[in-house]
Amino acid sequence: MKMKTIMKTIIEIINILFFVLLFSCTASVRNDNSSKKRSCSTMEEKENLLQRVIDIPDIEQFYYKNKIEKEGLFIEKSDLIDDNLNLFKYGQKVNIVSREKLLKDEAVHYLNVYYSTPSDSIYYDNDIPKLITKKGRLPNKVYINLVYEAQGMECFAILRKKEECDWELIYTNVFER
Repeated sequence: MKMKTIMKTIIEIINILFFVLLFSCTASVRNDNSSKKRSCSTMEEKENLLQRVIDIPDIEQFYYKNKIEKEGLFIEKSDLIDDNLNLFKYGQKVNIVSREKLLKDEAVHYLNVYYSTPSDSIYYDNDIPKLITKKGRLPNKVYINLVYEAQGMECFAILRKKEECDWELIYTNVFER
């Protein structure tokens, strides 16, 4: 009888140790996964956001793929579009150029990408709208307009930050101008 009680107690202790060990391993794995989330710079955030915008499936039909593969895609430089962003379309680096250069070269096939309302996605600095928040990061939801004059196309899109540096397209509306 005494031996049975001792064995029962030993089995209970082993079960408790097993569950403690199992819980600590699970917590360790959870901590390892959360530490794998990387932070990214504002530049990387912009690149990922804008790459997602120029790759919107609903506007693929408007691109001149052969021309872009040969000459590249042009985007007008703006407050949102820095000329040192690394964006690609059909394997070609996207050319980011000033409005003056586009007009001088009489460029026809270029995109104008700018942020849109509502105003909760931007703030104003000396009456100039800025997409980057005062904390130096992009907001969690961004409203974008993309205009392709040569094709008479405009696209309104809303993107939401899924996690650091990763954007999810949650709404698009493509229409003719």
